[in-house]
Amino acid sequence: HPTPYHAMALRLCLALGLARSAFAEGFFASVFRATFGSAGETERATVPATLGLEVAGSRAIALVPYNTTLPTSNSHVHEGKCPTDTQELSVLILADPEAAKLQLGELRLPCVDGAAVKLEQTLEVSGSGQLMLSLEDLSGNHPSHTLQQTFPSYERLCALLAPFREELKAANATLVQLRAALDAEKTESALLFSKYSEMEKDMESRGQQLWECLREASDSEQAAELTTEQLRQENEKRHAEAKDAMQAKSALEATAMQKQGELREKEAEVNLLDSEVSRLQSELESLGKEHWSVMREATSLEEAKESLASELRRTEGQASLWLGVSVTVALGLLGVLSFQRLRAGDAGDATEGGSIRRERQRLLRLLARVRKATDEPAAAQAEPSSAGKDAAKGSGFSFTVVYEPKAKPPLQRVRVQCPAVQEADVSIEVVFNGAVVNVDRKASPGIEPLTWSQKFQFSPDEGHFQFSDAETRLQYGVLELVFRAVEFHKRTFRFPEHFDMAYSDM
Repeated sequence: HPTPYHAMALRLCLALGLARSAFAEGFFASVFRATFGSAGETERATVPATLGLEVAGSRAIALVPYNTTLPTSNSHVHEGKCPTDTQELSVLILADPEAAKLQLGELRLPCVDGAAVKLEQTLEVSGSGQLMLSLEDLSGNHPSHTLQQTFPSYERLCALLAPFREELKAANATLVQLRAALDAEKTESALLFSKYSEMEKDMESRGQQLWECLREASDSEQAAELTTEQLRQENEKRHAEAKDAMQAKSALEATAMQKQGELREKEAEVNLLDSEVSRLQSELESLGKEHWSVMREATSLEEAKESLASELRRTEGQASLWLGVSVTVALGLLGVLSFQRLRAGDAGDATEGGSIRRERQRLLRLLARVRKATDEPAAAQAEPSSAGKDAAKGSGFSFTVVYEPKAKPPLQRVRVQCPAVQEADVSIEVVFNGAVVNVDRKASPGIEPLTWSQKFQFSPDEGHFQFSDAETRLQYGVLELVFRAVEFHKRTFRFPEHFDMAYSDM
């Protein structure tokens, strides 16, 4: 039966034949711009027919759909092999490539027999209605090789189709509806054909059974009755099987619903587990950061310990030097006193003997102070090692004391490693030139409770240090205390003058 699409195709063929013999190329371009408009006008021009390409040995493809607004461009990559008979690759430009396949032009490319071909084909329609085909070789045989060619026949086609613009739109809409209806009919026909095939096979099997039954029934009436009974039983059996199948289907649907509910519950559990894993990962990252901070702190503590040890060794050397100087001075003074005593003889008075004793006592006190100054650096140097031993035994928290003389003012920095301790577990009692730290760590998963107390007090000979509240902090399991040096201001006290009658004012 003829359709609007057949009429449209007939008109296209007649119009194209007349156009090739009657009109010039410039006339069609002007008609196209006058009919479909240009790119600067209010109503944009559109493609009057679907444009596509067909490479030899492959099926046609549509690149620019019907009624696409100009300008437009679309590309497609073709992969295949070169024909062995022609040694040329033919590329056809088609209007309506899926049905009418109206040829607008052809482009032939030389190629090698059986060689792989990979071309990027680009159809571009400018705003003025000029059709251009670009071919780019992607196979690597001819790098950066691109061919471009325009096709004036497209402009002639647009000019010929201009009077039938509305009819083409209506025909295209009708064609789309017919194709949709045809697809639906094809699908329905396929279903009906499959059902018909199944019924035909069933009828054949049933016919064979009936013929067998008829042959058996021809022998006797009893055989016919028996055959009838068998057919009835077979029918009942099939009804029972259908009923069982329906019940099985209902049971399967119920089971599927139950499985879906269980699946949703599992998905909820998986979401909870994902959130828990995310939380554990964040905790692991925080623990890793804490571990690295503790390691960096331990490294800084070791460096401070080494600097303190070197400072103590230097102080010990200075103390030894001053001890030698003091002993030399003391021996010199003792020699002088002995010489004076020999000169004075036994006739010395009690006053001179008392002065000698006083000088001797002063020398002894000086020697005692020198020995004390010599022993204190050694004790201070041994004190960190004893603290390290206590920490190694597990009796409490390990700590270090670092003196920073270059700070302004100088300070003593105490660091205590106390993991899993909160700020509420720490109390600090400030004493003269130091502080007493009390820690009461609570029990937690994997952490045992611990009560720990340590007194940090500096010698007055080292200076006067005051506890700094603002610089005390507990971070990453390390408690840090800071004692700032406070300068002592020396002053002299004198009694005020009083008028006394016991003295003469003469």
